[in-house]
Amino acid sequence: MDATDRPAGGEGEAPRELDEELLRRHLKLRQLVVLDTVLDTSSLVEAAEVLNLTQPAISKTIHNLERTLGAPLLERSNRGVKPTVFGEALRRRVKSILSQLRRLGDDINALKGATGGHVVVGTSISAAAWLLPSAILRLQRHAPDIRITLREGTNDQLIPGLVTGELDLVVGRIPQKVYAGVRHQPLYTEALEAVARPGHPASTSASLGLAALADYPWILPISQSPVHEALERMFREAGLGLPRRVIESLSILTNLSLLRGSDAVGVLPRAVAEHYAARGELSRLPVRFTEPFGEVGVSRAEGRDSAPAVRALSEALAAVARERGRQGE
Repeated sequence: MDATDRPAGGEGEAPRELDEELLRRHLKLRQLVVLDTVLDTSSLVEAAEVLNLTQPAISKTIHNLERTLGAPLLERSNRGVKPTVFGEALRRRVKSILSQLRRLGDDINALKGATGGHVVVGTSISAAAWLLPSAILRLQRHAPDIRITLREGTNDQLIPGLVTGELDLVVGRIPQKVYAGVRHQPLYTEALEAVARPGHPASTSASLGLAALADYPWILPISQSPVHEALERMFREAGLGLPRRVIESLSILTNLSLLRGSDAVGVLPRAVAEHYAARGELSRLPVRFTEPFGEVGVSRAEGRDSAPAVRALSEALAAVARERGRQGE
């Protein structure tokens, strides 16, 4: 065990109990920034590059933080570093502290009359292709100084970031799973559509059942996702099993490339299918799905005041969704 892995105190000493006064006097914000960067990169070398510091400076900062806390925070291996149980516990708190600092800056700037701000948004395939880009473009026309950072992932990857404060909003399919401390604002209910490349053999049909497409390769969301499970049910109801050739993917760019380069069939939320069909990149296949994609909307942390920039993006999302609803009437 090296210095980075060794807690403060000699062998045989009782663990030192931390108190608020000790942390106020000895804990430094810079230490938390360094730890956060090391854990995000899983590397002391990469963290040093990101923060423009030397590796010895990074190691010394972590060592001093461990001495203050009296606990080892990192485990080294030939694959980099990973948090100990103490490091993981601190990581969750650090994310929250750093996110509060970002919000503090936005609050002070707003009081000074600044029109900018920073919004960190998690998004999924259901919003990334149409809803969120449309809302961002709308927002930029009215508030060009607001900075947006986007992170893609599944709900299970993104929603916890709302609770820690890493994310301000998650835009996409409203999860069926209950997450403590999170509230949801549905914007519209979305249907599912089958899609394929322009000129696909099935694209000339007036109506298609799942049986007619069963022999084609399919690109589906990952197993255990609500949409994947809904498709399994619909195939069963049609007396079919899932197609034999299935690629599971959540990457819209990868899916588009696979669809355009083969006779594969994919499924997308209707708004996303309409978006790519209008650009001539995909064809919408005349398949009637008996289950919807689900509700699309905005998720945010319960009980947390939203900064002006976050409220502005939320309003833009709602306005874009209302416009789409009027167009569909």
